[in-house]
Amino acid sequence: MIGVSRALQRPGTDIIQDLSDVALVERTMNAIRDDADTEFSSIFKKAAALADQMDVHIRKPRTASRSIFRPNAADDHGCDVETFFRVNMFCH
Repeated sequence: MIGVSRALQRPGTDIIQDLSDVALVERTMNAIRDDADTEFSSIFKKAAALADQMDVHIRKPRTASRSIFRPNAADDHGCDVETFFRVNMFCH
């Protein structure tokens, strides 16, 4: 995505090629969004493995019972860490 952003900012850019690149990014993002559960699970497992190597524990942040500045979806007490981050960070 950064490559597309930089390409769009270059002087004398090929607008047809840039539109094709933007369409590719859009298709990729839609594919990830359509299969968010599987995509996030893969990302989370890699992050958890890295955290485990560094002896870091992944935990849900403390949240207020009533938040007006950010969503607290999936913040019930039965929600696991992966679900919390998928709903609040990945799908939001």
